[in-house]
Amino acid sequence: MIGDLDSTRDLSVCRICAQPSPLWFTTNRPFHRCSSCFLLQTHALGAESDHEEFYQRHYGGGGECGPREEQRDQDRIWCGALLQAGQRLGKSARDLAVLDYGCGGGGAVSALRVAGADAWGVDPYLAERDASEHVLRGRATLLFPHASFDVVGAREVLEHLPSPWNDLYAIDHVLRKPGGLLFSVHLFESSLGSDQVAGDWYCADPTHVTFYSPEAIAAIVRRLQWRLLVLSRNVFLALK
Repeated sequence: MIGDLDSTRDLSVCRICAQPSPLWFTTNRPFHRCSSCFLLQTHALGAESDHEEFYQRHYGGGGECGPREEQRDQDRIWCGALLQAGQRLGKSARDLAVLDYGCGGGGAVSALRVAGADAWGVDPYLAERDASEHVLRGRATLLFPHASFDVVGAREVLEHLPSPWNDLYAIDHVLRKPGGLLFSVHLFESSLGSDQVAGDWYCADPTHVTFYSPEAIAAIVRRLQWRLLVLSRNVFLALK
């Protein structure tokens, strides 16, 4: 996963469209919702060291015992989805350069390389035990030059970002044209009431700080001048 603690904690302005974002409800932290694109935002809970431990425990490679079977299954599924995204661009696995942005323990990267892809992974919270030649701790703009990849994957990453545009511009920087960003994210329909959203498990995760509506996703794609394909309820391919 990729994310930073929100140091400013200014929740009154939308992180996506910069419109007013008034307080909508409060649990153990305040949640503000944009009056225009309906983005919901809050701040992370706990210290940064707590977040690094949380990321590594939930999304890392699993330590000495290796990844859990459930994690291996998810990595295989994500690998297949990234290869299919490449096929939409006319790329076979052996012609495909792909970056898993927020790669956790790097399981999908390993599966992609076995399939023949030139696959890399980056994650600022990568555990030392999970690092390898192609799975790196850091951020794409610091590690790779402009237009390095045909496909960038971001699996359950966007909700961790207190400053989404920093990461979205980083992805745009390393993504070729034509290219595609494959991402998964849990969406909240703008028609939902505050009581429905406040009770959702997604809001209880202390590392989730930015919650997207269909309108917010549309605003992102419009600003980047990309084209959005809806692959399933929570999986999207944004074409550059």
